[in-house]
Amino acid sequence: MGGKSEILMIIAAITISIAFGLGISPSINQSINIPKYSVYNSEIDKIRNVAVLWIADNKTDGTSTGITTDALESYSKLTKNAAGYLESKINSNSGYTITSPDPHQIQITVQGISLTGAEASIKNAQSQNTISIVDTDPNDGILVFTFYI
Repeated sequence: MGGKSEILMIIAAITISIAFGLGISPSINQSINIPKYSVYNSEIDKIRNVAVLWIADNKTDGTSTGITTDALESYSKLTKNAAGYLESKINSNSGYTITSPDPHQIQITVQGISLTGAEASIKNAQSQNTISIVDTDPNDGILVFTFYI
């Protein structure tokens, strides 16, 4: 009789372990990605700072007219890849393009965001610094930020 109860306890322990593992696994994966979200936010902030530096060096009128991904490549530590955007340190498939929709604004398009939950996290972190955030599809890996300069 003692052998059956021990086997049932072992089966119960295994079942609980599996259930616990399945329940905690997504939160562990999410926690692992949080530092990666920070890299995106840091790169966006650096691009904004580099844009200000570029304007100071190249524009006597203080406007952002003419600012492009190409113009900022030499000012940033990010390199332009074959697709034409500044490559993120997260992976070679994600990066940034920069334009100036207005003489006092820059627009940074982030492409190739592939981490679960990253778009929402990045939007939240950047929301206080932006004029607008465009996210037409929360799962397409593309965000467009517009900032005053």
